[in-house]
Amino acid sequence: MFGLIRFVLRKINRACRPQKKPGLTNQIKSRQPNRLEKEKPSPAYHILLIGGLALLLSGMLYGGVYGAFFLDNLTQVQIDQHRFAIIYATRGQEEEAEQSFAEMVETNEIMEMFGSGHAHLNLFGLIALALASNVHKIQLKGKWKVSGAVVLLLGGLLFPIGLILQPLVNKTLGKIVNIISGTGIMASITIYLWGAIKYALWERKNYFK
Repeated sequence: MFGLIRFVLRKINRACRPQKKPGLTNQIKSRQPNRLEKEKPSPAYHILLIGGLALLLSGMLYGGVYGAFFLDNLTQVQIDQHRFAIIYATRGQEEEAEQSFAEMVETNEIMEMFGSGHAHLNLFGLIALALASNVHKIQLKGKWKVSGAVVLLLGGLLFPIGLILQPLVNKTLGKIVNIISGTGIMASITIYLWGAIKYALWERKNYFK
């Protein structure tokens, strides 16, 4: 009698709690490790992340030092040169007025170059961070990713230096540095753009399969 009751209760329990199919269970077990498994980050990711943050920090420090110790002085010098140019012009001293005006233009060029160097450091840092966050969606070989990252960071560091060299040291030397670093930056971005296009085409192809 008790055996019959246990048999009936087991049947009711199985009916209320259906067993999972063996095939489905095996599929779940086989897929679970893939979900938990983390993809190993590319070396280019670490290079772009650390380098991008370093460029951002350098840009902030550069801007802080320039704004705290140089900007006000340069602005005052520019105002004085403008005032002297007007005074000389009203007195009829044309050569002195032209010289003061030329000095004012030179001071303005220095201020623009300093400000541009600060802006470019921050810009290239943000570009590096943007690429780092999407480097897994760049369909390129590892060596191309690393090479592009290194060239981008070096160019992002040298380009502001070239801007500063133009008014302070030698205009030709600064332009040469800008041309070389700018060409490297454009080349690295072109490489990453090509990898992004390849990934987008590959993803679209697999989506419509």
